[in-house]
Amino acid sequence: MTDAKLVFDQPHARRINEDRFDTLGRILDAVTQDLQLSTAVDVGCGPGYFSEFLHSNDFTVTGVDAREENIQEAKKRHPHITFQTGNVESDDFDTLGTFDLTLSTGLLYHLENPIRAIRNVAAVTRNLLIVESFCFPTEGANAFLVDENPGADQSIYSLALIPSKAMFVKILYASGFPFVYLTTIETAHPDFATPSPAARRVFFVASRAPLNNSIFVPQPHYPPRFLGHIGKDSFVARLQRFLQQPAKQQASTLVRKTLQSFSQTRWAPKRKRTRVFQNMTWILADDYCSSQIEQGNFEPSETLFIQKHIQPGMTAFDIGAHHGYYSLLLSQCVGPTGKVFSFEPSHREFAQLAQHIALNHCQNVSLERCAIGDKRGNNTLFVVQGRDSGCNSLRPPLVNDPILQEQVTVETLDAFLGSRGISPDFIKLDAEGSELSILHGGPNLLGSNKRPVILLEVSHLRTGPWGYDPSQIVRLLQDAAFQLYQVSPGGFLANLVYDGPLNTNVVAVPRERLGELAPLLA
Repeated sequence: MTDAKLVFDQPHARRINEDRFDTLGRILDAVTQDLQLSTAVDVGCGPGYFSEFLHSNDFTVTGVDAREENIQEAKKRHPHITFQTGNVESDDFDTLGTFDLTLSTGLLYHLENPIRAIRNVAAVTRNLLIVESFCFPTEGANAFLVDENPGADQSIYSLALIPSKAMFVKILYASGFPFVYLTTIETAHPDFATPSPAARRVFFVASRAPLNNSIFVPQPHYPPRFLGHIGKDSFVARLQRFLQQPAKQQASTLVRKTLQSFSQTRWAPKRKRTRVFQNMTWILADDYCSSQIEQGNFEPSETLFIQKHIQPGMTAFDIGAHHGYYSLLLSQCVGPTGKVFSFEPSHREFAQLAQHIALNHCQNVSLERCAIGDKRGNNTLFVVQGRDSGCNSLRPPLVNDPILQEQVTVETLDAFLGSRGISPDFIKLDAEGSELSILHGGPNLLGSNKRPVILLEVSHLRTGPWGYDPSQIVRLLQDAAFQLYQVSPGGFLANLVYDGPLNTNVVAVPRERLGELAPLLA
């Protein structure tokens, strides 16, 4: 039984929910051809209407709401679903873990900081985000500040910032989603059907991978410097205020604005860009990896090896993708008929990775925000705050820079492959010491009749914090009937020879595929 006195149960709420259920069901039906989804989080769940809807569609569901009274009501109504209190605007929201699907209906236009909220939900979204919200009715990337009324279905704060449709799209892209869509689905409810300029509700769909169903309409990237006005603070309003100022104050304002403009355009730091692989764009970060890329010195032999070996149509994994150098390279090599899966657990690095994938229009890349290990679950990632951003690890790395911690999801190779029904032709594996753990999590893959060529880092500097010698990686692969090589200049392969500590990149080739790589063997 439900309490009809709750605002969520009133006729107007039930009516709009019926249209939401219909639209959401059609979206979920449409994404099944591109994505396999099993876990979901309902953000701003209220008494659990949409959590129950997701549960009825075979999702393992967690419902989250900032109001404890809503959570208690949801638990009473749906005892078979997990519910917990959580504020989507708080810094610790990502401690929830990660989910295949994140759903948020009727929430974001009640929040003081929808930008932070979307960044937070992006951090817990592994594959797909579906957001339904009122939008401020303007064409540009604008927002409108309103007072919030107290109530169980309102904000926990006194103010709310309502973004426009264009601003929602811009925030979703900026939060790391490479693909953002509206839908062609029509509903009868007037909140959805009312045309601009009146306020209207919109379903946004943001994905880590491209969606191919025709109901999804790709949205353009809005120019980075185009922010529009906020609420009523338009150019006309600002001009009117300026004209009302005394002459002396007008002169002071003009000088100040001129100096600000000069400072911003000439002296403000701008992120430099460079070209990689002839026609791809790389945004230079202040770290070791980007400095090497800018100089053309980042693993040139390994780059040439991949360009010579990877063929169109292949499936490739980039485990430890960092900012996406190898993901971009592999995307180019496998072409539109191939597929790349890029795995990166760090929230900071994942955002840069997603930006590179979106910037270069790599529609054959699927972004996976998780670590790979020997067992599924959650773990602590140690994130380096300095130029050694490539040293992030599930063990405290041996660096001099400060280190922060974040909780990340861990998958195994075999579990991931089983859930996707795929088999990679090639794996690039650079996971700062967890390589042995990752291989231990893929016994079915290593013993299958279709095994990948693996390019992996084997370094005592990285395995030390994990408490093992890198020669254990060599022995495991040799015992699994892989032949091991070093990459020599020109992208060719030479037999792996070592008589001291290992600190190199190794190519492991299944014996049954040696003939395929014969032209590259020295």
